[in-house]
Amino acid sequence: MSARQSWKDLHPANDLAGYAIVMRATTAPFREHEIFVGKVAEYTLRQVSIDDVVPGVKAIDTEGHESLVSSYIAAPYARGQIALAGEESR
Repeated sequence: MSARQSWKDLHPANDLAGYAIVMRATTAPFREHEIFVGKVAEYTLRQVSIDDVVPGVKAIDTEGHESLVSSYIAAPYARGQIALAGEESR
């Protein structure tokens, strides 16, 4: 079990030190863990189930200033056509 996080920073600041992934349990009111991952655009959280945590990512500059946390958003998936009850699917 693992959770792969990826993000895009279309215009990274010149003084970007890197990114940190933050997490909290789904039952916790506040973030409990932070992992500095550096200047990467994806990271795999090993032994972490996406069903058990609420992850996010933030940027940190060389002076320690932090951006707001961007919450996890699931990638969209293709949906099939939905038929009404009693109708045949097309």
